[in-house]
Amino acid sequence: MKIRNKALGVIAASIVSINANAAPIDLREIVDRTESVYGGRHAIVDGLYDAFDGAYYLSGYGGLSVERNITTLQDTRTYRIFDTFTNNTGVNFSGTLQYYTNLGSDGRETTPATTNYSHVTDDLYFGYDPAIAFVFGNNDYASNNVSVNAQLGSVNFLFDFDLAVGQSLSLMNFASLYADDSDRSIDFAQAQARAASLVAAPDYRGLTESQVASVLNFDGQPTTEVSEPTTFALFGLGLVALGAVRRKS
Repeated sequence: MKIRNKALGVIAASIVSINANAAPIDLREIVDRTESVYGGRHAIVDGLYDAFDGAYYLSGYGGLSVERNITTLQDTRTYRIFDTFTNNTGVNFSGTLQYYTNLGSDGRETTPATTNYSHVTDDLYFGYDPAIAFVFGNNDYASNNVSVNAQLGSVNFLFDFDLAVGQSLSLMNFASLYADDSDRSIDFAQAQARAASLVAAPDYRGLTESQVASVLNFDGQPTTEVSEPTTFALFGLGLVALGAVRRKS
């Protein structure tokens, strides 16, 4: 994982045990207001306690067609953003895809922590916006081809990839939100623990075998839990036959 123009200090922190009596905010507080913005690209707006002023705005994909599926995993207070890109342009694609998120903390975020596969932010000083665990991969591709550009008030994830004519690939991202209504001091540790959990075992619930096989930035077997997520948005031009993609070293 490469860090570009990183303006926030990275603070190493161990994951502490979580109080068993903690009372996490129920997911009903996370209100999806998925809207078509910035030339038709869809994004998550707002979120728990103003987590976002817009999350996962998509750019840099040129003429590729995009199918986006935003899913809420209720039991873990997590958004899963699943994007499938298909190259129907007639020429091979090579470029950098950008996911831009405007944090609701507006520059007040503290204690950021970045690993090869995740970026965790917190707004503990003000005790309002939630801690957020962004997880963007768990394999060699993610480690070598994903960059985090973090500034005060925003974070941008950049994916370098190639896509041949007629081929498709998918990118999957997670954003988990933590704001405990009785003890805000544990939010950051909860978010870090969730990030580590998703890196170790990505949550594929509700996805088909072909969708899982198409994911470029995650490896691992689908989770075996049976509870069903809630899908908020689905748009695009549809999936086409999945093909191989050349991964950059």
